[in-house]
Order: sequence, then C-alpha cells, then structure tokens
Amino acid sequence: MKFPIIVLDLDGTLLNSKKEISKRNYNAIMNCSNMGVKFIFATARPPRAVRSFINEEMLNLGSFVYYNGAYIDCKHTGINKYISIESEVTAELLDYCFHCNPDLDLSLEVKDEWMTLMEYDYSAVI
Repeated sequence: MKFPIIVLDLDGTLLNSKKEISKRNYNAIMNCSNMGVKFIFATARPPRAVRSFINEEMLNLGSFVYYNGAYIDCKHTGINKYISIESEVTAELLDYCFHCNPDLDLSLEVKDEWMTLMEYDYSAVI
C-alpha cells in the first residue's frame, strides 16, 4: 500500500462551505478505508463540533487531532491526551486581558467544555 494513512483537515478540505462532507469525499474515504487506509482528521475545532459534522460511521474510521493539537484521540495507538496550558499561565493571561479591557467578552475551552462570561447559543457559533 502506497499511503497507509491520510491526514485530513476539516474546514475547507473535508467539509464543504455548508459544513458537509460531499458524496465524492465520503465515497473516496470509504473506498480507501475498505483498502486498509487509516485516517486522521485534524481541526482547530472541539470534539463536540466535529461530532455535529461527521456521522458515527466516519467518527469510528479515524483518529482525531482537536484544538490544533491540544487534544489527540488516536484510535490507531490508543493515545488519548490533552495538552493543557498551565493554570498559572492561564490566570496571568486572563488578568492581563481584563486589565487591558475590563468589558472583554472572553471564552475558554477545557476538555470539550466551552466556558464563557456571556450566554450564547452554541449551535449558532459552530
């Protein structure tokens, strides 16, 4: 086999402008998978967003790199690892941001949980 693994970015590569997987892309992935090719899907998005775009069948095909690499869920090796920013660094950054702009609307992601100072409809910001 010439290519044992394929890495795909989601936005602008796998997903079209409607945030859907085209029939052509779906068929190509399924054909490659049937030939034994493994997949890694990479994105800046959190896991919950990916689950809203990719069906269960495709979720089970591959491994995932979320948050631009801060969370890796690798079905091929069993690696499931979050790489967090140290709490002291986060606190210092938040203090600086609020010092510069006390009315700042800020949100954080921690292990697939979105925390924000204001209430939002998450589905509207996917």
